Amino acid sequence: AERAGAVAVQVRVGTPEASGARPLGIHSRPADAADDEPWTQHATGVLTPGEHSVPFDVPSWPPADTDPVDLAGFYERTEYGPVFQGLRAAWTRGDEVFAELELPDRADDAALFGLHPALLTAALHAVEYVDLKDADQGLLPFSWAGVTLHASGAARLRVRIAKAGEDTVSLAAVDTTGRPVLSVEALALRPSSAARLLGPGAADRASLLGLEWVPAEPGDAPAATGPRVALGTDPFATGTTLTSLTEVTEDGTLVLVPLGSGHDARTADGGDPATVTHDTTRATLALLQEWLGAPRPTGSRLVFVARGTVAARPGDPAADPAGAAVWGLIRTAQVEHPGAFALVDLEPGAPLPLDEVLPADEPQIAVRDGHVLVGRLAPLDPPAAQDGPERPDAFGGARGGTVLITGGTGTLGAATARHLVTRHGVTRLLLAGRRGPDAPGADELRAELADLGAHVTLAACDIADRDALAALLAAIPAEHPLTGVVHAAGVLDDTVVTSLTPERLAAVLRPKVDAAWHLHDLTRDLGLDAFVLYSSISGVTARAGQANYVAANSFLDALAQHRAAQGLPALSVAWGAWDLDNGMAGDLLTDTGRQRIRSGGIDLLPRDRALALLDTALELDTPLVVATVLATPPGIVRPDDVPPLMRGLVRAPRRTASAAGSAPARSVEPGNFREHFASLGAAEQETALLDLVVACSAELLGHTDTADVDADRDFLELGFDSLIGIELRRKLSEATGLQLPASIVYDSGSPSGLTAWLRTELGAQGGAAPQTGAAGGPAENDSMERLFLDGLAQGKLREAQRMLATVAALRPSFEVTAELEDLPWPVTLAEGPAPSRLICVSA
Repeated sequence: AERAGAVAVQVRVGTPEASGARPLGIHSRPADAADDEPWTQHATGVLTPGEHSVPFDVPSWPPADTDPVDLAGFYERTEYGPVFQGLRAAWTRGDEVFAELELPDRADDAALFGLHPALLTAALHAVEYVDLKDADQGLLPFSWAGVTLHASGAARLRVRIAKAGEDTVSLAAVDTTGRPVLSVEALALRPSSAARLLGPGAADRASLLGLEWVPAEPGDAPAATGPRVALGTDPFATGTTLTSLTEVTEDGTLVLVPLGSGHDARTADGGDPATVTHDTTRATLALLQEWLGAPRPTGSRLVFVARGTVAARPGDPAADPAGAAVWGLIRTAQVEHPGAFALVDLEPGAPLPLDEVLPADEPQIAVRDGHVLVGRLAPLDPPAAQDGPERPDAFGGARGGTVLITGGTGTLGAATARHLVTRHGVTRLLLAGRRGPDAPGADELRAELADLGAHVTLAACDIADRDALAALLAAIPAEHPLTGVVHAAGVLDDTVVTSLTPERLAAVLRPKVDAAWHLHDLTRDLGLDAFVLYSSISGVTARAGQANYVAANSFLDALAQHRAAQGLPALSVAWGAWDLDNGMAGDLLTDTGRQRIRSGGIDLLPRDRALALLDTALELDTPLVVATVLATPPGIVRPDDVPPLMRGLVRAPRRTASAAGSAPARSVEPGNFREHFASLGAAEQETALLDLVVACSAELLGHTDTADVDADRDFLELGFDSLIGIELRRKLSEATGLQLPASIVYDSGSPSGLTAWLRTELGAQGGAAPQTGAAGGPAENDSMERLFLDGLAQGKLREAQRMLATVAALRPSFEVTAELEDLPWPVTLAEGPAPSRLICVSA
C-alpha cells in the first residue's frame, strides 16, 4: 500500500438467505483514500452450497481426432509477464479446445492458492481458439456461472473449453491424473473497445488509428548545429547557395532543398497532380541517389523543406497529394539511411529557425506559429452507438447503384466484393482489372457472388489510362448508376533507394497514383456515396525497401484529404498487412517476412477483422484511417527503440532475467553503445561488438534468445533476406555512429565476420582492416551471389528479383540480362568471365 498507485480490494460476502445462498461483491479504491471516500463496485455474484460440474472424461491425452494449434510467437506478441505465460500446448476439435497449462517456475507456490491466478489466466488464453461471435474484436470475461473449485494447489492443468453459445463457453480443468480441479458451466464474453484497449493479445489491439501532430517533447537536443546552405536558389536566407552537392565539404553541413519550389526547374508547374507526382518524385530520387552516392562530411544532412505538404493543425489547407508522395519517398530514404535526411514542413511565408526545429530524434517535423510539431498515431474514437437505426447504406446499394472495385479479382478486391454483397446489400458490382475475366479465379468469383444475389461485370481495363477508364464508366447503365468506388489495385516492386530506377518508380506509382486521380476527376460530379482508397500503413510509417510503394500510398492518403476538403466522399484506409497466403503480399509472408512486419510494431490483420474495421471506418468523419493490429516486438526494450510515429501506442515491455547460458535479444543497448565501447579494454570491446551484432540479428529474426544466433553461420543460413540486411545495417549504424556500406552485411558473411570489420573501423586493437572494393565495403566474396542463388533455389521469385536488383546497384560489374518474372520456371544462373555478366536462362 506504500507504493504509488496501490489499490485496496475488498471482497464482501453477505449473510445467508433462506436457500443458503450468500450475496458477493467485489470493490476497490486507492489504497491511500480517505475513510469516507466511496468504493467502486466491480462485480457482484452469489455463493451457493453444493458443487457444479462440467464433464471432462478423456481416456488419452491429447484427445483423439484433434488438430494441434501452432503457439509459436503467441506470448511474444503480448505484454504478459513471465508468470502469466502458462499456455504450453493446445488442440482443437470442432467447437472444443483442449489445452495444457503449467505454472512457470518463477510463480508463487501453487499451494498458497485455491487456484493460482496465473493458471486461470492461461486457461482464458486458450479461449482465443474457440470460434465465438465478435472474437476478432477482442473478448473479455463478462459473467461467470456455475463456478466450482474441486481441488486446490494445482501447478499443472489439462483444460477442455467448449462453445456453449455464440459468446459463451464452458470450462473444465483436471490435474495430470484426471481428477477435477475447476469447472465453469458458463463464461460469457463481450467485445472489448478495440479503439481504446491496448492490452495483451494481438486481437484485442486491432484498431483504427489517426495521424495527429502534437508538440515536440521539451528538452530534445537540436541536431542543427553546423553551417546551412541552400541548393540552387536561396529561398531560406541562409546566405550561401550551392550549384552541386560536391561543394559540401564541412562536417555537420545542413543542405536545404525546397520541395515544390522548383529545384533545378524540374517540377512540372501547372500539371495535374499525377503528372507532377511523377516529375517531382523522379527528380527527388535523383537527388537522393546523388547525395548517397558521393562522399559526404560527417554529420551532414540533406534537409527537405516543404510548405503545406501536411495538414498539421485545424485550419491548414488539405495536404498536397504530389508533395505527399515526395514526402513518402524521402521518409523511406530516412529509414534506410538514418541521419542522412530530414523533413520540415513550414507555413507559407514563415521563416526557417533551423537551429530550433530539428530535434535529434524526429526525422519529420512541422512548424506552426514557431512551434515544433511531430506526427503521432493515436486511437480514433469509435462511432457513437446507434440504437434502432440500421447501418447506413455507405455504397448506395439500396438504390440499385453500381460499385466499381479496381483490382476487383485480386485477393483484397475479391474479399471486399463478398463483403459489400453480404454486409452492405450491394447487388451490382463492376470488377475491373488489367486481365478482367481472364484473371485466375475470375469465373469462380463471379459465380460465387451471383449465388449471393449480385450481378457482376468483369472488365479488362487499365484504370491508369484515363480514356479507358472514361469508356468503362460511360458503359455503366443509367438505371444502375455508379454510387461507390473502391480503389484496391496496386503492384509491388520492392528495392532499396540506391537501386530504385525511374522506371521502377513509375511502374508502382501508375496503378495507384494515376488511377486514383483519374477516378477522382472523372467521378467528382456523379454524386457518389463512397470513394474508398486502399492505401497502406507503409505510406504513413515508411518501410525500408518500399520507397516507390510508400510514395504511391502517401499520394492516396493526401488525395482523400483533398476530396474531403471539397465536400466529396473520401476515405483512405492505410491497411496494415493482411494475413493472407496469396495476392501482392502473399510471397512476403515467410517467417522472416512476418517477423519484419512485427518488428515495426504491428501484427498481421485477419481478413474478417479487416473488413469489420472497414465498416467502422466508413462511419467515422475522417478521410484517413490506419487499420492495423498493434504488436509489441520482442526486441523493443526502450521507448527510443519505437519508431517515432508509434511512440504513443507501443509500450516497452519490462526486461526479464534470462536463463543461464543465454541472454535476452537486446543485451547491449545501441543507444549508449559508443560510450560503453570506449570504456572497455581491447578484449572486452570485441565481446561487446559481437554481443551487439548478435543481439540485433536475433531481434530482427524474431528470436527472444541470442543463443539462437550462431555467430559463425552465414547470414543467409540464419534466415536473413535483403530487407532484414538493410535493417541490421541501419541498427548498427545508429549504435556505432559509422556510415556503413550498403552491402556490409552480406559482404562480411556472418555475425563474427561483421564484428571483425566493425572492430577495425572503430579503432579497436588487433586485427587488420579488411580490403575495400568499389562499393566501399570489404573485398567482394560470393555472399551476394549466393544470396540470390539461394532465393532462386527456394523458389522465392520476388525476393530473388529484389536481390538481383540490389546486386545490379551494388556491383557495377554485373549486368542483369533479364527480368525474372518474365521467365518460366525453373531457371538457372550462370556467371560469365570478367567483367561478370549474370545470365538468366530458362530451362
